[in-house]
Amino acid sequence: MSALGALIEREGLQHVASVRAGGYSWAATTVYYKPGTGRFYWLSESGCSCNYFGDGSYELGAFGDGDREAALRALADVDHWEGSPSAEERAQAATALRDFREVPA
Repeated sequence: MSALGALIEREGLQHVASVRAGGYSWAATTVYYKPGTGRFYWLSESGCSCNYFGDGSYELGAFGDGDREAALRALADVDHWEGSPSAEERAQAATALRDFREVPA
């Protein structure tokens, strides 16, 4: 299991939405929810074809965190010089986040 996968499991994070931009060179943000806290956490990374989202070593403190509106702003900020997410991709991620409801553990 990857370090990111282990952190997600250890913290009980629930995947909510993600947006990716670029091609060979990329940027991405994935939003998670931590049950019982009312908080969303997001990881924003960038790289190239030699690495992948979630390749690093992580602690929850390295993530952005906040309420639903802050997470929506984080998703909206994903952009990259090599290509931006389509309007449809952005809308799907925003809808997933707006419609998200905590899944009981």
